[in-house]
Amino acid sequence: MIVERLSYSQLMDHTDLLVTLEDLAEYLGIPKRTIYAWRYRGIGPVGLKLGGHVRYRRSDIEKWLDEQRDEREFTGTTLRSRFGQ
Repeated sequence: MIVERLSYSQLMDHTDLLVTLEDLAEYLGIPKRTIYAWRYRGIGPVGLKLGGHVRYRRSDIEKWLDEQRDEREFTGTTLRSRFGQ
């Protein structure tokens, strides 16, 4: 059976498709070595080990991204008001 290789955008249209480490790095815009370092330290998205391969569920990636959200509230103060100008 011949399997068509889907583009990353096609893959990301399906919530629980499995994504490769390369696809994840491309999506996040970071080097693959960063993903490897995160896996080693246990701080990145949850991965699935399938034989000798690591794959990521899109839903796990999105959940992890939500957990990384910067929750600081912006008070609307400007630099001018903060420094008394």
